[in-house]
Amino acid sequence: MIGIIIALLSAFFMTGMQILLKKSYKELDPAVAYLFDMLFGLVIWIPIGFIFGATFEGILNCLLYAVISAILSEALVFYALSKGNLSVSTVLIATYPVYTLLFSFLINNERLTLIQISLVLITIIGTILTAFDSDLYCIWCKLFIFFSF
Repeated sequence: MIGIIIALLSAFFMTGMQILLKKSYKELDPAVAYLFDMLFGLVIWIPIGFIFGATFEGILNCLLYAVISAILSEALVFYALSKGNLSVSTVLIATYPVYTLLFSFLINNERLTLIQISLVLITIIGTILTAFDSDLYCIWCKLFIFFSF
């Protein structure tokens, strides 16, 4: 139960972070905002890592993966939020679990149930509909309702 509460709190704080981040783009370049985020992350996470027992042993092995991960998971998010509408960008970014399922299927040979496949397809359709502007969205909704019945 505590995990669910913390996950919901995390989602709430991420919402606030994305709204404030988008607002900061009026005064800061996205690259500068990303730099501040990374520096703040280092100030917080390095001491926490040592508190939980991290060591420098094997740091070179994970450095490449850490840099690639930071670029793919953070820098692209900052860029996407700076270029698009917040309401659409965050919905598109929040579809990463769908891709986690798909890549886990392809890379780890994990099997998906029929229910998981169905829900992934519904999520993809919902994401596509969210990305359209309102007039095209209404047309898609009408077509979806028409073909559902």
